[in-house]
Amino acid sequence: MNSLRLRLVILFLLVEAAVILSIGALAFHRSRRALLESLDAQIHARLETLAAAIEERGPGEPIESELSRDWLEDFQGGDRFFEIAQPAGPVVLASDSLDGRTYGVSRGWLDGAEIGDETYHFDSWDGEEIRLARTLVSPTLPMGTDLTEENRDQAYFVQVGERTEDLRDKQGDLIEYIAFVSAGILALSALLVLTAVTLGLRPVRQLAVAARGITADRLDVRLPESTLPTELRPLSRGFNQTLARVEAAFQREKQFLADASHELRTPVSVILSAAEVALRRERSVAEYTEALETSRAAAQRMQSMVHALLDLAETEHAASQAPRQAVDLAALAAEVTEFLQPLAQTHGVTVTHRASPQSVIVRGDPQRLRELVSNLTSNAILHNRPGGRATISAEAAGTEALLRVEDDGPGIAPEHLPHVFERFYRVDRARARTRGGSGLGLAIARWIVQVHGGHIDVTSRIGQGTVFTATLPRA
Repeated sequence: MNSLRLRLVILFLLVEAAVILSIGALAFHRSRRALLESLDAQIHARLETLAAAIEERGPGEPIESELSRDWLEDFQGGDRFFEIAQPAGPVVLASDSLDGRTYGVSRGWLDGAEIGDETYHFDSWDGEEIRLARTLVSPTLPMGTDLTEENRDQAYFVQVGERTEDLRDKQGDLIEYIAFVSAGILALSALLVLTAVTLGLRPVRQLAVAARGITADRLDVRLPESTLPTELRPLSRGFNQTLARVEAAFQREKQFLADASHELRTPVSVILSAAEVALRRERSVAEYTEALETSRAAAQRMQSMVHALLDLAETEHAASQAPRQAVDLAALAAEVTEFLQPLAQTHGVTVTHRASPQSVIVRGDPQRLRELVSNLTSNAILHNRPGGRATISAEAAGTEALLRVEDDGPGIAPEHLPHVFERFYRVDRARARTRGGSGLGLAIARWIVQVHGGHIDVTSRIGQGTVFTATLPRA
């Protein structure tokens, strides 16, 4: 059952059925009680008539003399009966419907009974259910007098019974009526709910139609928001935000492929050109050696760029699974400073490490963090001036660890600062190629910092130098 519309209709009908069932049960209970009270009222009236006949008859007069003929004829059928007896004696008067039989005096009821007591309960008569009422009447004893062995001959035990078949028939009719009305209400409700749910889900279908129109070539299309019901606007807004991120990622990937193709085209062209020139005619050993050296340098540049691309891809897609352990950022900065001394000497740059008075511990992937420090330091060396300086430091600042790489190079113009962490972005492309940069080092550095829950910032002033600051959470 995958249909949301069907689920909503069934859920509503189940709830409504439970409500109708509860209301129907309550209505049946109250109606049954009303029918029973009506029957008890009729039986009570007959008891009152018999009690009055006992109390008002004259000395020596029979009880039936106080009862009308019509009243007695009402008991000639088999639906009801009455019986009057003395607790200690025989039956004094009984209706014709008993056919000379006695219904009997309940000794258990008489024990502890008082004059005027009256009870109602269900019993049986000739195998059928009846409603039976009993009372104790005396023409001489006051109401509330306990029945004893001494005064039993002054009291009369009166009982009236009536078959409940008519009551059961009325209850059956009531059940049928409630069931019929409930079924009608449920059927009408199902139709109304189905219509309402269909209309209510129409905006969802409109969203689905709009979403199907979004393809790889139409990622700029957005779902409507203002025309949707309030409940669906967060869904549309969230989808549009996701779509915007997908579009941005798609554009980045397209730009990435375009940039990578462009960057790889140059070394490939160099290799092809060197090979073509060398093959045009016979060359000397020195000329062949020069062509091979040129090809090797271009191939090394390609290899470096491919490694950087693979490294960036791994950083983006697999960094969340990288092992994490405690790493002393200050010690790591000192190691990288020592490791990059040959590169710094080659470019005439002095690299120093500003020692921290305490350990600066972070949790992360040691290899990635080493790559972060190395990329930032290499960048400070490669883009510095001859005779320039670069300083690496790590320090604790509250709950954060700060890795700072400073140089006194030419600096970066303000218009370039927002883009320095983008892939293949170079402030000076010509100089960057001569220095062998891939244009991916800072992009990799940013991803490493972000994967470790931090952020990286850059400040620079033309002619005074640049400062990169990576902020990471301390362990």
